[in-house]
Amino acid sequence: MDIQNIKNLADTAFNHSVHRKNLKERAESKMAVAHNGGMFKASMELYTFLRVWDEPHLYLEDMYGNPVQVDQKELLAKVTEAFMYAMNDWYVEFAKAKLIRKGSDV
Repeated sequence: MDIQNIKNLADTAFNHSVHRKNLKERAESKMAVAHNGGMFKASMELYTFLRVWDEPHLYLEDMYGNPVQVDQKELLAKVTEAFMYAMNDWYVEFAKAKLIRKGSDV
């Protein structure tokens, strides 16, 4: 197989759904937040809970099922930063992916 045939094969083999799935997984991996010995996912649910629950110290279950005492304001700041960073990066990459028509455009 020569170079041109390999390039043509790569162009036709680009799969948008797989690429978008990979972008989502990459964004989700950036949503991990370490706090007080626990690891939390900066999800919209956790963000909302921390905004509504106005106690300075509370106990939450981390991603691995461990109870962790957290500082509400400190964790809220970390979750907000991680969530916004990950979502912004995901949006930018997703917008680029919408312009891709073939593998050589990557």
